[in-house]
Amino acid sequence: ETLARLSKQEEDFARKYLDLVVAHQKEVIVDKLPRIFRKLAEKSDGLDMVQTPCLDEFVYFHVEEDVGQVVVHERTGATVDLHTGDIVATRYEPVRGLVATGQIALI
Repeated sequence: ETLARLSKQEEDFARKYLDLVVAHQKEVIVDKLPRIFRKLAEKSDGLDMVQTPCLDEFVYFHVEEDVGQVVVHERTGATVDLHTGDIVATRYEPVRGLVATGQIALI
């Protein structure tokens, strides 16, 4: 959508600029890493390069918009009301979808 608003010259400039930024970052960052860390693969030589969040860890978050009642513990049915401006701590798993939609922000 944003590219559609650019002229042909602006689009060409933006693409060349991005290529330069990527090349620069590769040269000053990636090329300095040990070889086993240079590729973004889930597993490389037994090392996990892409860490997944621990869903059972507690996180603190700020409620960006009213959400209402959210079940935070499936087994007990415990719930919490989430209202704009609240700061709450709970396990990550029950609220990860709200993080993805921007309704809450991790702090």
